[in-house]
Parts: sequence; C-alpha cells; structure tokens
Amino acid sequence: MFNLEETTLIHAMMADPDFEKLSVWNNYVSACDLISMREENYSRMVQWLLDPRDSHGLGSYGLRAFMHACYFAAHSQKKNAGLFCRPHQFI
Repeated sequence: MFNLEETTLIHAMMADPDFEKLSVWNNYVSACDLISMREENYSRMVQWLLDPRDSHGLGSYGLRAFMHACYFAAHSQKKNAGLFCRPHQFI
C-alpha cells in the first residue's frame, strides 16, 4: 500500500514522543475544534489533502486513505458494497 519512503516517514512520525502525546490529547480535543473553521475552510483543507500534487508532501496517501475508508464503510454496510471498487484497484 505504501512505498518504503512513505512507510519510513509514517513510522518515524508515530515513534515521536510528541506525536504520541498529541494522539492521546486528540482523543479529547480535535485540532479542527481549536481553530473554529467555517465549512468552506474544512472543504478547502480536505481538497488540499486529497490533491496528490499539492504542497503537503503526502503524495497520493490522502486520496488513497480516503478511498479505502469509503470502501470499508460501504463494505461494512453491505447494502452499498457492490457500488465500490476493491481497495487494490485504486492504489
């Protein structure tokens, strides 16, 4: 699913003690709650994350993760499972 560079970066981020603290804290407070964004700002942020060519440096990870989440959400509901591709088709 991820190339070696992406996997290495993800593991390094998750191993960072500050990331662990933030992850625990984020169970109670969402970063989006803190910045009080309007709906159009959420939409722009999602658009930015889903664009593989944008400046976030994630490549297609955001889009692939979103597509996986959509697939698994639909698959878990069973009624819409036939409408979606298998996850390996959009990697």
